[in-house]
Amino acid sequence: MLDSWNRVLRSTNRGETWTDLRISQTLGVAPLTLGGGLTPPFALWVGTTNGLYTSTDAGATWQYASGYVPDMGITVAFEDPAILWSSGMLGSYSGVIRSTDRGLNWGQAGLGISDFGSLGYHILIHPRYTNTLYALVWGRRGVVSLYRGQSPGLWSPITSPIVGNPFPAPSLLGLALNASDGTLWAGGVNGALLYSPNPLDLVNPVVWQEATVFGPGYYAQPLAWGAGPSLYITLHRYTVQDGVPNYPHTGAAFLRSDDRGRTWRQLVLP
Repeated sequence: MLDSWNRVLRSTNRGETWTDLRISQTLGVAPLTLGGGLTPPFALWVGTTNGLYTSTDAGATWQYASGYVPDMGITVAFEDPAILWSSGMLGSYSGVIRSTDRGLNWGQAGLGISDFGSLGYHILIHPRYTNTLYALVWGRRGVVSLYRGQSPGLWSPITSPIVGNPFPAPSLLGLALNASDGTLWAGGVNGALLYSPNPLDLVNPVVWQEATVFGPGYYAQPLAWGAGPSLYITLHRYTVQDGVPNYPHTGAAFLRSDDRGRTWRQLVLP
């Protein structure tokens, strides 16, 4: 994981202990974005102000990949680790982008997404149906949209977990998919953590249900589902004035749930 101090940390025991990969010391520059492949060679990707770097030995050594660095983290295709997805600017275009040569070259991949120049994108690939992708977009008009797509970048809107503007919230709203039951997880307004039981449904509208609600002044940002299965989130806290969340970000906690959000354990980073 990439923490708020721009450290890439690794845990092999579900977040109980962590190792700092010390990428800033190795590369001489801090990582700004992070991504990783879930199939061999299990490559890690970091974006820096000096370019895009990749590692195939769990961060022991790094190779320069490209001078172009996407705005958000890298999502690696399951079927071909040379295919990378992210978001960024290419000339006058701003939106979903795709590389088929390990980040050397990038092209537009956002056909069907109407709100370009958006604040943040989160791109997720379904682990079982690997040609199905999801993009959660916080548009420049303040509206959150969710798209379902397929390679090479054809998208259609589906029901968003958030109606209206979620402000205040992190620009990367977060999205996670539980491979064991196929549910899709996202944050909602007033600190809600939501899940959809039917994100693949092509006939009926995608629906969202509450797993837990942390309350006004919080935003639950799903990070990933992992072994267990366990859900990992960052819970952001904002100032509340007269019952209304205000902008100042007053802290965050890294949490794990082993029972689909009913109870939570705070994980301590070094």
